[in-house]
Amino acid sequence: MEKRKISLILQKVVTFLVVLLIIDYTLGSAAKWIFTNQKTGKFARMTYSMKKTTAEVIIFGSSHAARHYMPDIFENELNQTCYNVGVLEARPETSNFIS
Repeated sequence: MEKRKISLILQKVVTFLVVLLIIDYTLGSAAKWIFTNQKTGKFARMTYSMKKTTAEVIIFGSSHAARHYMPDIFENELNQTCYNVGVLEARPETSNFIS
């Protein structure tokens, strides 16, 4: 009888873990899809800069980069295409995302 109880408990634990992993994977996939398919906002600009831009020069940085580096000036001076992905109100997690 004791082995049966242990077996039942193990079965419940394994079932719980499998269900938990399925839920985690599903929610993670949904969050990733939402994040990478944004059309506007700072994260949409970062995703665009990493996946779709064909610019030869990409400017990453905080609000200082966003406000002070003008891509058209770089393009005129360097004769290369430029994209500024500077982030206003950048926080540490934003820096981790772009590094």
